Amino acid sequence: MLWWIVALFWGLILGIQGGDPYNEAGKLKVFPSLVMDRSQTFSHQGIYSLPEAARLLRVSTSKLTNWANGYTYQRKYDRGEKAAVLQTDRNYPRVLNFRELFELMAVREFRKLGVQLEDLRRAAQRLAATLGTEYPFASEKMFLNGRQLVAEQGEGLISLSTGQLVMQDIELLKPELEFRDGLVARWHPGTGEGSVVLDPEIKFGDPILEERGIPTRTLFRLYQVEQDLEKVADYYQISVEELTHVIRFERSLKDAA
Repeated sequence: MLWWIVALFWGLILGIQGGDPYNEAGKLKVFPSLVMDRSQTFSHQGIYSLPEAARLLRVSTSKLTNWANGYTYQRKYDRGEKAAVLQTDRNYPRVLNFRELFELMAVREFRKLGVQLEDLRRAAQRLAATLGTEYPFASEKMFLNGRQLVAEQGEGLISLSTGQLVMQDIELLKPELEFRDGLVARWHPGTGEGSVVLDPEIKFGDPILEERGIPTRTLFRLYQVEQDLEKVADYYQISVEELTHVIRFERSLKDAA
C-alpha cells in the first residue's frame, strides 16, 4: 500500500498552502504587499486574512471587512464614510490579529440580535475608554460583569434587554476561553474541553490540534483525500477520537459557509 506516500505528498502540499503564512525569509507569502519580519507586529498576536477570519466566524468576507475597517457608501452628491467597530489602529487592513478576530465574534452576536453598527461603534468607544483597552470586546471584564457594563456604557445606544441577551450568550463562551493580562489569550471553539484551540503564540493563531500543533485544516484536507480515519490518525500519530473532533470542527465551518 502506497497510501503513506500519498499522505506525505499531501502533508507537504498542505503545509505550504494552509500552514505557516511566512516564507523561509520570514516574509508574508500570502500578502506580498505586507513586507515585514515575523518578529515584528504580529509576533505572538496571531494573523488571519479577512477571508480566513470570515470562515472562522461563519460570516461573509464583505460583512466582516465592513466591521473591521469601516466602509464608504454613496450619498446624493458624494460618498459618505462609516468608521470601523474595532478600536485598534488597523494599520494592516487586510489582516486581523487574534484579539481583533475575537472582538468581531462579539460584534456578530450583537448583530444577530439587531443592534445597529452605529450603536456598536459608539458603545465600543465608550467601553474602550472605560476599560482602558483597545480591545473592549475581548476584555476579561466583559465576561465578569458584562451585563453591568452594557447597562452603563450602552445607555441610550443599546437597549438594556438586548444588551443583557447578548451578554448572556457571550458569557456562555467563558468555558472556552483562557485569559492573560485581562484579555482573551486562547480560544477552544465548541467546548472548553475540546482538542481544537486557537492560540496566537502557536502557528500564528491557526486552529490546531492542541498539544500536537497540527493545523486542523491540514488534517481535514488529508482526510478528504484518504477517507480513512485510522490511516490519517496513524500517519500523524494521533487518536481517531482527536481526528474525529477536528473533522467535526472543520465541517461546522464548511456548513456555515
